[in-house]
Amino acid sequence: MELRQLRYFLSVADCRSFVSAAAGLYISRQAVSKAISQLEEELGVALFMRDTSGAFLTPTGLMFYDRIRGVVKEIDDIEQQIRTSGSRYRQRIRIAFSTGTVGIFEDRLLSFRKDRENLEMEYWEHPDEECIRLLQEHQTDLIVCPYCPQNVPFSSEEILRSRIGLLIRNKDGIEDLESVDVTDLSWLPIAAQQDRRLQEFCTRHRIALQYTGQDYHRLFSLTASGKCGLLLPECLVPCEMAGLRWLPLQQEEYWRLYSIYSQIADSNLLYSSILEEINTQVLKAERMGKENG
Repeated sequence: MELRQLRYFLSVADCRSFVSAAAGLYISRQAVSKAISQLEEELGVALFMRDTSGAFLTPTGLMFYDRIRGVVKEIDDIEQQIRTSGSRYRQRIRIAFSTGTVGIFEDRLLSFRKDRENLEMEYWEHPDEECIRLLQEHQTDLIVCPYCPQNVPFSSEEILRSRIGLLIRNKDGIEDLESVDVTDLSWLPIAAQQDRRLQEFCTRHRIALQYTGQDYHRLFSLTASGKCGLLLPECLVPCEMAGLRWLPLQQEEYWRLYSIYSQIADSNLLYSSILEEINTQVLKAERMGKENG
């Protein structure tokens, strides 16, 4: 006895016609007739009386109908519950962004999450070393960080290369400059985020930092008040900074941003989708940078 046969049986009984039942099931009349005949042969009883006016349940068929209708309904209810439960299943991905970098991708990530009802996405900002620690302890699936750890069981991919430049006040008397020579930064106090790559850059070029920190609002405030110039990758420059101007360094120095993930994250089916969205945003930022350049 197959569930398919039971469904056909109920349909014929409700329609009182093999032809109407076949039409409602979108199959041929012969398929319905064959399934009912097999069911009757297996049970060893006649379920229907057939004549030119249609098909009618025999007394045994009527008893079978009353019992089997509840069974099929219960099976249908179970199937519906499983489907509903499956649609409520929420996939989860956790992303840790290095301090200051989430703004590059946030609009895109919010849109990505909004379009996917079953996606539970969590993301935070942390200093570089904290991002690495979270990944090592499997408290995050993916980190986006300018520091790429070496000799550890992580996979990494460079997703953004952004020029380093100097953010200054417009009225500091250098409106005519189109770029800045890194060897000539002694005329202005310099600030930078506490980022390993930027710190190494400043050490390499003997740039004395007057201010450092993770708080971008404070660094931007210091720059806007004229207390310093801020070394900053172009991708982290806010879109609208009244009274401020960003000048690229002449030496074409770049700040690199990586995506780094463990094997656990690699098995997450959402990982490739998230990274694709990040890369889409990166390509858009690069295209806008070329157009503005």
